[in-house]
Amino acid sequence: MTDDAASDSVNDDTGTLLRRVTETIPASLADMRVDRVVSLIADVSRNAAAALIESGAVTLDGVIVDAGKEKVTTGQQITVDISKVAEPELPAAQTDLQLDVVYEDDDVIVVNKSAGLVVHPGAGNKGGTMVNYLLARYPEIAGVGDPMRPGIVHRLDAGTTGLIAVARNQTAYESLVEQLTNRSVTRVYSAIVWGV
Repeated sequence: MTDDAASDSVNDDTGTLLRRVTETIPASLADMRVDRVVSLIADVSRNAAAALIESGAVTLDGVIVDAGKEKVTTGQQITVDISKVAEPELPAAQTDLQLDVVYEDDDVIVVNKSAGLVVHPGAGNKGGTMVNYLLARYPEIAGVGDPMRPGIVHRLDAGTTGLIAVARNQTAYESLVEQLTNRSVTRVYSAIVWGV
């Protein structure tokens, strides 16, 4: 965030390793809610920032913050114990569905995703997603890309049928993301319209 950011690791009274990030509030963040600032510093959602504040993991000028709605001012020192950021629960492998894999090699898997199948877990969809089934068949993708969307470089809506590429390793993931970003790959969409 700022050039005044500092990070340190210390042990608390119980020997638990604490990882703290300390920043001086710049003028650009003055009058912003502390939960928003924590979200930016710790790179977490506002809900996760609120949980950090509730757990006593955030201080302003050495005083524990007890409300996320509190506003920060220029020059204040904010410290966040990022070791208290909750680790996301990784998607579970599921074996009760066969995926239509149309291509695979050491780097990439291409799945013909059927309509009705959600690509990755999210609110209301903890299981029964393409990712859950991929993890059962290709457990090595668990550490590739985003932990909640392992191997996934793009998605299709749940109601859409189509091919979706999945990276099997981090190198392939980064290459596929770069190709999509640079638009060096082409996507072709076909639609069936009924009753117009």
